[in-house]
Amino acid sequence: MYQAVRFEESIERYLEKIGATEPTEAARLLDELKGDGLSDETIYLLFALASARWIDHHGPYIGHGTLNMGPLIRAAELVDRSHKRLSLLQAAVYVLELLRNPNYGPYLQVQTDGVWHDTVEETQDAMLAHTTPGKFQYRTENLFIGLYRQIGQEVRWPLLRMGLLEYGHNEHKLLIVHRTLQLLDMGDHWNYGETLLRPAVQYLAAPPKYPQAWEIVETALEKYELSSPAILEQIKWESDVDNALASNLLQELFACEAGAEADLTARWLREGVNVPTIAEAIGLLSGLMLIRSHDNEEHIVTGIHCILELVANKQAPQELRLHALLVALQSDRTRSFKSVRGKMRELPFPLFGQEEQSTVSRQIQDAGNKAPDSQEAVSLSAIRSAIEEDETGHRAMSLVARYLRSQADTPARSSSVREQESLDALASELIAASLSNDGPFMAIHAAKMIWGQWLLTQNSTHPDRWLHFGSAASLLARNYQGGIKSAARVLQQWNKEMIR
Repeated sequence: MYQAVRFEESIERYLEKIGATEPTEAARLLDELKGDGLSDETIYLLFALASARWIDHHGPYIGHGTLNMGPLIRAAELVDRSHKRLSLLQAAVYVLELLRNPNYGPYLQVQTDGVWHDTVEETQDAMLAHTTPGKFQYRTENLFIGLYRQIGQEVRWPLLRMGLLEYGHNEHKLLIVHRTLQLLDMGDHWNYGETLLRPAVQYLAAPPKYPQAWEIVETALEKYELSSPAILEQIKWESDVDNALASNLLQELFACEAGAEADLTARWLREGVNVPTIAEAIGLLSGLMLIRSHDNEEHIVTGIHCILELVANKQAPQELRLHALLVALQSDRTRSFKSVRGKMRELPFPLFGQEEQSTVSRQIQDAGNKAPDSQEAVSLSAIRSAIEEDETGHRAMSLVARYLRSQADTPARSSSVREQESLDALASELIAASLSNDGPFMAIHAAKMIWGQWLLTQNSTHPDRWLHFGSAASLLARNYQGGIKSAARVLQQWNKEMIR
């Protein structure tokens, strides 16, 4: 009765190769694909298409083969040729293993005409209504197909709204939409939009549901009348960040009880605080939570990355951007972090308070005092060594902070050019470490996380912007001992390729 979704013959030929390849033969597969002249981006796209067609995304599990490829493409742009190869190899092994994982199949994405109503609005409303209870997953998917055929790329906005509605229970519900859209926007990939977004819709429509987080957002919107067109018009979406104020907001967000963040954010907006300043505070808080959490969980920041990218997107409807800003800290990761305040990991130096702030630079210097004086090349090596040798993560974090502060404090730097080069070099080192220090699942997650921290850092002017890369380095160090054995099956293929 049903037929599998099919693509043009050239794509089918490559997907057949992917489906027939064992994970232990991933390097050989890449050699064949590269030998046919395929670009890295096209190879990542092929693995995403294989994931969409053969891996079940209905939940409760999720295959990351679709949502991770876009960030991996971007992260790999920052590393050398050798680690570009390793990034592809990690992606290949990951997807090839997923295709054989009983949690995710056997599954086949089938051709279907979808269903739709007379108007776009009716189809969209029906799709949202069927998503909410988590009982009509296939009906939701068919309504999405109908809506996609009605409005094409504009389907991104209702899907992002669905992701925000589900974000409070599971950041993946936003991640899978946002990152898949990112992949589609690269080059000319929207001819695969329906196929690649169907897994996102499947996952969005899957239970369990957690409406409480969204109810908190709606209460804050109503309390401060932010849904009023007149008030919405007064929100300052574009303005310079007030760094001193961002530090104060960060402290309030850190100290408040879980669930109170949306009310605080709404009040600040009503009082005239600009959006970039609030976004800066939220971004820094996510880095601080990552450093101090015992969970060693990169999703503390990766959900925030998607939120802040959406908030900064001038093409997005203002109402959607507002909802994203208010729901940013209503996630399960934030709630979990704040529920164990007494068990937070301590920092080797304080962050809050005027008196403490004045001594932070000296304490960073002291914490990293075993590092060589040269900050450009040698400190990167010292950072890598700290990741591999100090499982507390304190030393790696301190060295990263010292490295970034030294670049910002260099009086003769050809201003932003040298600082950007230093930032890119640090990103390259950390991404390379993430790709070579763990197996595919964690390596891909970490590389994606570091790329997001790179974006936040280069867009920040805050004195404590080192928190982003500092938290990333700390996480890599804390996970290193547990991950290096898992990396062996990939590194073995990578090393063989490097010898040839």
